[in-house]
Amino acid sequence: MQFFALTYNQTMTNAVRYYLVAPLTYTGRGDGTFTYEYSDVLGAGSLVTVSIGPRISIAVVLSEVSKPAFATKPIADLIDKATVPAYLIELATWMSDYYAASPSSVWSTILPTGLTTKRREVKTRKIREAGGLPPEALSAEQTAALAAMRKSPLRAQLLHGVTGSGKTRLYLELAAEALAASRSVIILVPEITLTPQIVGQFEAVFGTQVLTSHSKLTEAERHRIWQQAYDAGQAERPVIVIGPRSCLFLPIYKLGLIIVDEEHETSYKQEQHPKYHAVVVAAKLAHITDAKLILGSATPALSELYLAREGRIGLATMYHRVNGIPLPEAAVIDMRNKELFTLSKFITQPLYAAISQTLADGRQTLLYLNRRGSASSQVCGDCGHVTICPNCQLPLTFHADLMRLICHHCNFRQANAAVCPECNGSDLKLLGGGTKRIEAEVERLWPEARVARLDRDSATIGHIKAVFSGLSDGSIDIIIGTQMIAKGLDLPAIDTIGIVSADTMLHLPDFTAAERTFDLISQVS
Repeated sequence: MQFFALTYNQTMTNAVRYYLVAPLTYTGRGDGTFTYEYSDVLGAGSLVTVSIGPRISIAVVLSEVSKPAFATKPIADLIDKATVPAYLIELATWMSDYYAASPSSVWSTILPTGLTTKRREVKTRKIREAGGLPPEALSAEQTAALAAMRKSPLRAQLLHGVTGSGKTRLYLELAAEALAASRSVIILVPEITLTPQIVGQFEAVFGTQVLTSHSKLTEAERHRIWQQAYDAGQAERPVIVIGPRSCLFLPIYKLGLIIVDEEHETSYKQEQHPKYHAVVVAAKLAHITDAKLILGSATPALSELYLAREGRIGLATMYHRVNGIPLPEAAVIDMRNKELFTLSKFITQPLYAAISQTLADGRQTLLYLNRRGSASSQVCGDCGHVTICPNCQLPLTFHADLMRLICHHCNFRQANAAVCPECNGSDLKLLGGGTKRIEAEVERLWPEARVARLDRDSATIGHIKAVFSGLSDGSIDIIIGTQMIAKGLDLPAIDTIGIVSADTMLHLPDFTAAERTFDLISQVS
């Protein structure tokens, strides 16, 4: 009887089973899921390789199914022992349906590339020990906002606080509460420039419990972050993950809190397929995992403000800065007055005077532009033809260091033409100033000033850290940049801010152009 039982169990273990899987390879057929067979038990979320025609593809096991009426192929191999958590399977299924996206595109977004690649051990940077929450007491307004978010019965909360009102301190308090309850935290930031600053604040409080991701990571580094999150989940250890929208898809342990900082930012929308909005996906993820969702901003999107006023999400407000610094005084300069441009084509007389006084006082200046590059467009002086991108129908931006006209939407590039393609005229002019052009102008007007530029062309992690270090220790006098320097940053030594051509965004072909212009000007201020 014992021998029979052993033989019976072995036979059951080796019996062929059938599984519904979602390959990461797009096939264009049906709903993108297929049935394969395997001679062992696989749990939902197992990562495997399967053959699709002549190709081998990574796939995710969704569920076990009954034997189908058609012939099936075997699963080629099981990838390690890693499994995707059940909540990510539910989220992926919802995203595929809600955004009308193929499962392959959704899973290619969720999973890191190179899962089957064997990698060397990568040395991780040393993180200081946790120091606990800051000793400074919360202000009365912060205390009231925190209490409102705690007692609200609604899952989602909008934290509407002016710049400098101390929203990050509330994030720290909420994260500490989640960790104390053995729940993990995801903190989304819209720009790579915000990552070093907010990571430093959280690491000072929570130490090695903080995992960091950003858009400049290599494939190996992304895989390492994914593995670290997975290992922490297997050890039932809660973590804090800080980074861009892709952090929503890390396999972490017991998600309890999602914070979306600067929730109004357009960078939370993914432009590639699947085209999803991180705020919407975060709301669904919070619903699936029974987590809280905090949307923080000084200039919330009108859609979120509407939901808050309708009582569909909670609302906590902070209208004053914690350090007592008054909001800045603004001066609007009419650029149609040519008498204001006697020294420069881009820097007006009032701005020149303000920057000169700031340099004399030993303080810092920030110049914000909406365009990188050297010139915003190339125009023919004879016929008025504007050189545009053949793909996007938007003006190409000239980059002097590359001698190329570049589309900032699709990255189309072409050489700077010598003659007009429309009329063959030779009077081609470069109009408007980008960050590189303004940088050259600033160096001409103030040769003694220490100038730095920060835009997407120069945004390596090393350069970003060097710029913020220079701003902190006073070794930079004037910082020039695009929206990367316009939001969520704490730069106390800056006395003067110049927004060059502040109304250019109003003319973009976007129904939110006015709202985005207001957001950026408010954030810079």
